[in-house]
Amino acid sequence: MRSARVPVITALLMVAWPASAQFKAEPATDPDLTYELDGYSVHAPPGAGWFLMYQDKQSVAFGKRKMSPSHAVTATATSKWINKKLRTLAEVISYVKKGNALSINPRRQTILNNDVVTDEEAPAPLCAGYRLKTRDEQTPGIEGTLFTLSYGIVCIHPRISQLLIDVGYSERGRETELNSELVQNEGVAFVNGVQFTAPPKENQ
Repeated sequence: MRSARVPVITALLMVAWPASAQFKAEPATDPDLTYELDGYSVHAPPGAGWFLMYQDKQSVAFGKRKMSPSHAVTATATSKWINKKLRTLAEVISYVKKGNALSINPRRQTILNNDVVTDEEAPAPLCAGYRLKTRDEQTPGIEGTLFTLSYGIVCIHPRISQLLIDVGYSERGRETELNSELVQNEGVAFVNGVQFTAPPKENQ
């Protein structure tokens, strides 16, 4: 996924953080700092106003200083071991599309767009880029309708066939607040920075 193809191939990560997760808000001021995770690494999104919110061995999450009470931006990366081996791009695309559909709260959210596509410039052979748009009619503490645009890439690790890695970013806000070029550029840079590494031996 490269910036020239942002409107079509970009990213979502709907991450379910563990209940025991310890959240923090440390300024992420060094875009060259590498965050080493199990099987892969990423850098913080470039640009001002980003904070490291959460990190463990599998995942890392960043949040951007709110531009308004209704406008929020996050960038997340996570990995997980899956029981089923996905051997083809078609299987990866189907897996991601179904996962996106299951990621919403159907009592208050509606999927408006769920595109999943292949990416010729992806960092591994089995990768799918996706763009998910949802409408939220009952966001706690916010009046009116909000929308969420989530973009990302999901890859099967090139050396470990059952390790799935998600890297993406998400922007939520009113219709007029979304799709800022600045946010897209920073989010795409974050997604494009993923590098695959060898996981710890005990996980192989």
